[in-house]
Amino acid sequence: MHMAHRCYILDVMEDLLTLSSVRRNTKYVGKITELAVMTRFATMGYSISIPFGDDAPYDVIIETKDDRLFRVQIKTGRLRNGAVMFATVSWHGHRNAPPTRYDGRIDAFAVYCAENDELYIIDVRDVCVRGNGGMLRIAPPRNNMRRGIHWAENYRVRKGESPMLFSTKPSESGALDGD
Repeated sequence: MHMAHRCYILDVMEDLLTLSSVRRNTKYVGKITELAVMTRFATMGYSISIPFGDDAPYDVIIETKDDRLFRVQIKTGRLRNGAVMFATVSWHGHRNAPPTRYDGRIDAFAVYCAENDELYIIDVRDVCVRGNGGMLRIAPPRNNMRRGIHWAENYRVRKGESPMLFSTKPSESGALDGD
């Protein structure tokens, strides 16, 4: 994909995410986030597969250049009080059902935050993924706490580099074996 097109696509998606009417439609925001993440993966040279239907626990499967597969759940990150916040469960309030957890059903979260135009890859087993949400710190907390902080920088996908998770051996990451 030509770099000018990539930037234009991401600019349009970021503009859409800032519209108040769009921000209230969580399904639409999720689709825009999915497009942003898939665009980033495609520009890094990964093959992307999308499951048929809406019942898989993952949004995409990423195939690495060495034929390994990773089940990835894409989440929208939001900057709040110096941290990128993201959901680690799926809510189905219209069904009056408890939230769906991802442990053992996906390999990683891909979190895109339009407010800082960054993509973060987090192993589902990471300690920052607890309860119903995850938090990656951009700025130091006001109370100067240092222990237990998960710095966003450690999960950020740098332009032109493969995410660290995709560089690990399948046994280390829990990734699916490629055929």
